[in-house]
Amino acid sequence: MLRKISMSKRIYAIVILMVMALSIMLVTLTWGIGRVSDISVQDAQLVMLDNQKETLKISVDSMAEALGNVIKEEPSIFKQQELLRKAISTIRFEDDESGYYFIYDFSGFNIAHPTKPQYQGTHRLNSRDQDGKAYIMELRNIAIDGGFVEYTFDEPGKGNVQKLAYAKIVPGTNYWVATAFNIDSIEAKKTEIRNKIEDVSKSLSITLGCIFLLLLLFIVLPLTQAIVNSIVRPLKSITGAVKSISEENYVKVEVSGKDELAILGSTFNDMTSKLATAKESLTAYQEQLEAMVYRRTEELTESFGN
Repeated sequence: MLRKISMSKRIYAIVILMVMALSIMLVTLTWGIGRVSDISVQDAQLVMLDNQKETLKISVDSMAEALGNVIKEEPSIFKQQELLRKAISTIRFEDDESGYYFIYDFSGFNIAHPTKPQYQGTHRLNSRDQDGKAYIMELRNIAIDGGFVEYTFDEPGKGNVQKLAYAKIVPGTNYWVATAFNIDSIEAKKTEIRNKIEDVSKSLSITLGCIFLLLLLFIVLPLTQAIVNSIVRPLKSITGAVKSISEENYVKVEVSGKDELAILGSTFNDMTSKLATAKESLTAYQEQLEAMVYRRTEELTESFGN
């Protein structure tokens, strides 16, 4: 079937298949980068969450020890609570200063809450977030050994945000202290990392695409055309010469290079030379034969005339 298709079309078909294969590889590479991006972002999120949990634990454990030392010599519960409020009232952390400590006693009364002063002195053990979780009770229940609770909280200026809190008992007291961080901040960092990776991925894909297009336009296509010409033109020249030979016009083809077509052209020229020599010899012999016949005819005519 392929013999019904010209050589130039076959060569172009091979090039088209190569371009398609390279295009598929480029698309696959882009998809692979996207998958790596997703996996990297997920891994980064887990690492950030683990780091943040470790930070919460260390900071709360340290604060619990410090608060225990602040009030251990004070017998008055009222003054203890005043000291506790004063100790944490101005402490802020995180880049946006959204981090703070809050303190409860084990009966569920709020002792100190820097962003919600209206909570102080109120019983909030059964307070629930918008999802119905009694997060104060859960924090109290894990405070003795220390632990984490996730909940939703109405943050001033931010509305309802997802939080992860760590609570720990203040040693030797009936109080526990906790702090929390916004899980949304990890989502924001996750989005930032994803956007950076996607930007790099897009830049890489565009760069590879441009390089591929430039190679195609300025190297692959011109080289393909040159290869086609180097094959087709000599063959056309030989084909034309063969037609000329059929008309007894013994022409030679131009030979250049050292490839198979050059060898074919040289062989064809040798054959043409031999055919031309044979033709000349045959013509000379024919002329000689005709001359001999003519002389013999004259001789016979003269002999019959006598």
